[in-house]
Amino acid sequence: MATQNQGWLWDPYQTLDLTSLRTDYGPFFCVGFSDSYEGKPGCGWSIGREVRLEARQKLDAMAVQQPQSQAVTAMLKELVHFLLCTTHHQQNRKQRDVRLSDWSARIRECELTLRVNQLEAELRGYQDRLRQEDIEATRLRSDLQQVRHQLQNKKTLLQEACETIKTRDRALQSAADSLEETRRQLDESKQSRIPLLLFGRGGGGQRDGILGMGFQMGVLISFLAQVWVWIWVLH
Repeated sequence: MATQNQGWLWDPYQTLDLTSLRTDYGPFFCVGFSDSYEGKPGCGWSIGREVRLEARQKLDAMAVQQPQSQAVTAMLKELVHFLLCTTHHQQNRKQRDVRLSDWSARIRECELTLRVNQLEAELRGYQDRLRQEDIEATRLRSDLQQVRHQLQNKKTLLQEACETIKTRDRALQSAADSLEETRRQLDESKQSRIPLLLFGRGGGGQRDGILGMGFQMGVLISFLAQVWVWIWVLH
């Protein structure tokens, strides 16, 4: 009994309407047509078992070839010879040509059907790949949006850090300017108060010297206070 195998590219039994050849049971008649009786599709002569086995071997061999290949075309001509009865039709060229024409048309239709099925399978494959690529593209867009958001946050933090550095630079520059001004005032005070500290002024020299020393201490305390403020700002 012949059944469709996994290695078959197509089913010649079904395509050529020879499904009764799949089994040894039941009669199989000549594939020729009758000229004597109108509307009768076959001549009514039975095909022997040995011939049927040879025909089945041909059909099985055809199944693993492309339908419109040269190998199938050659086997098709042999198959017609096997399945026409020797009594009336095997030597009738018209019978052979008509049956070959019918089978060839069936095979062309089968080839087109196979091609359509193949294209539909390829199309489904392309659609599946497109769906997967769309999913991947969506994921990548989401990842890109997250990266952009992270970069924007880092940019904001960087800008804030730059502003903080600029603020501290301005505070440091202001502190440096104040320090320089204090040093200048301290130097001027030293220059003007040294004689008073050493000698005083007339009878009140001791008093003036103490006042000069008090002024010096005030300037020093002011300077230390500013230094503390600068240290607090920089931290």
